[in-house]
Amino acid sequence: MRMDPTLIALSRRLMAGLCAGLLLAGPTLAETDPADPPARVGSISALRGPVDSSPEAGAAWDPAKLNQPITSETSLWVPPGSQAEVRIGSSSVRLDGNTQAVFSQLDDHGIAIDVAQGTVRARVRSLATGDSFSFSADGVRAEAQGPGDYRVGYDPDRRAYTVRALSGRLRVVTPNNAFNLESGQESLVENGGSELQLRAMGQRDDFDAWAEARDRDQDRLASARYVSPETTGIEALDEHGYWTTAPDYGAVWYPRGLPYGWAPYRYGHWAYVRPWGWTWVDDAPWGFAPFHYGRWALIGGSWGWVPGPIVPRPVYAPALVGYVGAHSGNVSLSIGFGSGAPVGWFPLGPREWYYPPYRYSPRYVQQINVINVVNPPPHGPGERRATRPTPVERPSYRYAQRPDAVTMVSEDQFATPGRSAATAST
Repeated sequence: MRMDPTLIALSRRLMAGLCAGLLLAGPTLAETDPADPPARVGSISALRGPVDSSPEAGAAWDPAKLNQPITSETSLWVPPGSQAEVRIGSSSVRLDGNTQAVFSQLDDHGIAIDVAQGTVRARVRSLATGDSFSFSADGVRAEAQGPGDYRVGYDPDRRAYTVRALSGRLRVVTPNNAFNLESGQESLVENGGSELQLRAMGQRDDFDAWAEARDRDQDRLASARYVSPETTGIEALDEHGYWTTAPDYGAVWYPRGLPYGWAPYRYGHWAYVRPWGWTWVDDAPWGFAPFHYGRWALIGGSWGWVPGPIVPRPVYAPALVGYVGAHSGNVSLSIGFGSGAPVGWFPLGPREWYYPPYRYSPRYVQQINVINVVNPPPHGPGERRATRPTPVERPSYRYAQRPDAVTMVSEDQFATPGRSAATAST
């Protein structure tokens, strides 16, 4: 039975107001600098059967989709017979059938998963100083003390919370007690922590077999040699493409099996995802990392993804594109929904500056561009500052005038939930 996420969300964040439109160039004055959006994000990386998601407590449930971004307050309902996987950088969170959980926190400071019912298993590959990873149910929290493989299960009818450290160490905190769970140990916590016991590790099941097979694939991932392993969504690159190097760009990944007329950001749709706003959701099974990190380059007639230098944790972007519109010059777009005016976008190339369409601080925009741009301008279009910056010349983008790179739709089609850009542009 799926429950209202309002009942299980432990915290809610204030969200930025609905953007009046997307804007790549042209400064917008903000009264104050709000908190920057998180650099860390999750992605739905595998679905075995139908799964539903809800973006926040009280919001509607919709079918979850591959490559859908996951952030704080996102709830997932995995009905019996289905399974789901969420990748967050190098870590993996897997949900078995008959499971409902909410990512009550997923940001630069930590990951917290509240389990309303069912079974969740997580492979935590990296846990930096000051970072956290925890599971909660019925007022009891299990905190990872470092990298490891952890499984938790909660039965709301019995108020029984099972916590298992397959490897690594967990700190289990109840309202009246706290204890460490070492590798190979399992605990049963009942009635909100009033009863607890250590017991023999439970038997492996089909869910464990699936999770471990997925982990073995990641252990052999060649793409981790070319891009930071903390880049969310690189797990499918080996299977669907190949790596090479280019003199001007370094490591380049080329996808295989592309349809005629393919271009980056053409086969997929736009979805509104808080706190970033309009976000690209690609159709390809490999289509997360190459559309939210790095840049695309047309090399010898073929599109290749250029991730840039390896950094400890790259900064996620909703879509690394420039926009074109009927009355907006070559790099900006204001959307007034309800009209049929054309809307277009194109991929940013290597060393081209990305100005987010949402509010941000100068430090944030430097971080989101640092691995792809050399010597960016100190003040640029779209930067949110206490005072309006000196006007600057709009930058020139190499793919803005190329029909094979620009995808055009009407504003109405742009705003239609789930509408394929490739279908709308034909």
